[in-house]
Amino acid sequence: MKNIREEYGILISSTWLIKINGIRIGHMGYTARERFVVPTLYALQRTLEKLSKK
Repeated sequence: MKNIREEYGILISSTWLIKINGIRIGHMGYTARERFVVPTLYALQRTLEKLSKK
């Protein structure tokens, strides 16, 4: 998730601590608004597209 942090300034964590394959996007309260969620999903989509082309 380093790519998303460096390119977009958005922090996304993995779920390895709870032994589940996946990612965790922490949007609650104020950050659950569309203006925060949409850019996060866009950054995730673009990063996954770039990684799938490697």
